[in-house]
Amino acid sequence: MTATEMAEVLRQYYIEDTTRRRPEAVSRLKDAAAERCFVKTRLFRLALILMTLEHKQKEDARLAEVISNLQRLTYASANQDLPFAKALHAATTAIRQLISLTQDRQQEGPGKTPSWARDWLADIGVDEHNALRAATFALYWLDEIILASDIVDESQRKLDPPVFESGLKQVQFQTKPLKDICMAIVRAATNCRDTTKPLIEAPTEESRTEREIYIFYEFLYFFMHMAMRQAFASLSHAKIEFLQGYLRPVISSTAIDSYFAHWPDDLKQKMTAEFDKKLSEQDAEYSESARSIKTMMEFGLRPASSNPIEEALFMTIASNVANWATDNEDDSKVNDAVRQIATSEWSRMQIDRLIGKASSGNWEHLI
Repeated sequence: MTATEMAEVLRQYYIEDTTRRRPEAVSRLKDAAAERCFVKTRLFRLALILMTLEHKQKEDARLAEVISNLQRLTYASANQDLPFAKALHAATTAIRQLISLTQDRQQEGPGKTPSWARDWLADIGVDEHNALRAATFALYWLDEIILASDIVDESQRKLDPPVFESGLKQVQFQTKPLKDICMAIVRAATNCRDTTKPLIEAPTEESRTEREIYIFYEFLYFFMHMAMRQAFASLSHAKIEFLQGYLRPVISSTAIDSYFAHWPDDLKQKMTAEFDKKLSEQDAEYSESARSIKTMMEFGLRPASSNPIEEALFMTIASNVANWATDNEDDSKVNDAVRQIATSEWSRMQIDRLIGKASSGNWEHLI
């Protein structure tokens, strides 16, 4: 989805959602009181979403546009007046206070969050004396904090452009050619994965998603190997090492963040290290495929194609993907589709042009 669409989803399905069950303290409000409750609830939900987006924007630059669109959608209805801005600021402060009270509950004591709830309710004309209902109301807003984070995470995973592009913007590449090579690799892998997804055979949606992930990774391994093969033919040894030093961490983190961006950092670091290890293993597999063709040619094999080594590499990626898609590396339907899309994407990458720019680039001072 686009940034505008994500903003609309957050507005419609969270901020202004009136279908969810209300807490007992406000479940029986009528007329004017019910309207005041809705207006304040909407304001607090907007504050929650903006707080969540601003926090996540530190690691995902795409969300700046989402914030801008959401402010346009929601502020417009309030005519961008000063009272609205002050009310939004007050809501943000109140939410932070609730979070702080909850984090410090052992020091603050059990009576603080019900007091927070009573203050919230008093502002809309509800005098809540029941401590249990007040405490439940505070818990309701703690649940809203979690829900806001969850809906942002879910929408963020569907946001265009793919997460790798925003990730690349945050990596301080000092030369554009290196960035272009990296983006070309991930774009090609993404397009190949999307074309192959309908061919996946799986008994459950969970299994289908797992296979999709491994297929995406296979394409990343493949295009990384192909790009570096081209680099070995054109760049100096020092530049090759420098290029690898840039590509590997970005490709590895992209692979993990594309599906697991919301996971704890320690788990993501472990998964990233495992992907990087597998990247080396698959690079060795493709290199072995190329060596096998060279050896056979040395013994007089007459190749059927004009580029037998490249043909062998495309056959290898096709069988690897077929194995993940259908548990049958010889599945002709998958093999044919993968060879076709991978060949097409490899051509569209124009990697020789990108490597040529890297070769002529003035970045020796970085080595």
